[in-house]
This record gives sequence, structure tokens and C-alpha cells, in this order.
Amino acid sequence: MTKTGPSERQEKDLTSKVLAGYFRGTTMAYALRPTEHRAVVCNYVLDMGGRNIEQTRAYRESERLKGRAVPSIDGEALRRELFVVPGVGMTARDVVRALRQFIKLIEEDGMMVGVNAEDEYLKERVGRSPRFVEC
Repeated sequence: MTKTGPSERQEKDLTSKVLAGYFRGTTMAYALRPTEHRAVVCNYVLDMGGRNIEQTRAYRESERLKGRAVPSIDGEALRRELFVVPGVGMTARDVVRALRQFIKLIEEDGMMVGVNAEDEYLKERVGRSPRFVEC
């Protein structure tokens, strides 16, 4: 018989977990670029409380489109990398399914890229004009 811990019995829906604003743990993570990848066991902390909008893609690209100077990217920030950080309860099949759904969402509706200087949320669309739209 397998024991089920309290966190598994009382697992919250995703919206509730995200609105709680904090994730941490240890898992196998994957660092990806278009032509390479690396896997590593890592400790992670995701804090949804940040509002350093000057570092978001939305802010940077909207300023660039207005011909304004764009702040440099923080030294240790993700630049052209994507991290996939599966929860330890996810199977390989779960990860593939989630990634396929995410790809479909981005291709059809665009990808949320942050907040611009006017405090408007933007998404970036693939292969459509205008490339950046408010949402």
C-alpha cells in the first residue's frame, strides 16, 4: 500500500496554487535553447510577487518599438533560455501533454510576455501582425 501525503490528498487547482504566489522544491529541470538542452537536478523557488517590469519582454520590446533606450538584462537573468521544471508528481507523458498544449496555446493565441510601461499586459503572437497585443 502506498501512503498518500497531505499535499497529494489536498492538491489545489492550478489557479489557487499560482495565486498563492510561491513554489519551491527539488526536481529534475531542463534548460533549453533552440539547438541544445541540459538536464540537472535542482532546487527551485518561484516567487510570483515580483514586479520588476523593466526586466520583462513586454516592457523591453514596447520601449524598443517607441525608439527608447532599453535597460540591460540583469546578469543572471534568463535571456534566450527556457526552463522546464516538472513537478515530481508528473510523468513523462504528463510533461509531453502539457508542453503540447502550451505550444498550441502560443501558436493560436500568443504568449504572455509581461507588463509594459503603461502597466498593460501584453502577449506576443507568432507569425501575425501586430506581433504584440494588449490582453
